[in-house]
Amino acid sequence: MKLSDAYTYYEFFSGKASELARQLAFAGIAVIWVFRRAPPNEETTIPAALFAPGFYFCLALAFDLLHYVAGTIAWGRFHRYHEVRLAKPGADPTIDAPRYINWAQSTFFSLKLAAVAAGYFFLLQFLARVSSS
Repeated sequence: MKLSDAYTYYEFFSGKASELARQLAFAGIAVIWVFRRAPPNEETTIPAALFAPGFYFCLALAFDLLHYVAGTIAWGRFHRYHEVRLAKPGADPTIDAPRYINWAQSTFFSLKLAAVAAGYFFLLQFLARVSSS
């Protein structure tokens, strides 16, 4: 691995953290918006059965953000450590990254997928009840 590769990872994760968090936040709002109840002259409400999927979708958004923030921090610190240690302007040596550098990212990635799956499990249950009635 070249030192420039570590910085490329840093740029990738920091850019995606902002982009994905924004897109997924709008998607979560859209899901709530589609299933809201807005009777005339009354407050808009969300069916109680959608609280669980809403919770898990919001949790997935939080894990998604943490996934990319962890990558940003890990690869940014890795790059900076080796940049300072080498102290050779313009140098781009091949360096090995430790195996543990992606552990936090992998954990948040797995938790994100599990939260999305749980959200869809509860959402599909709700849709099955609605379609059968």
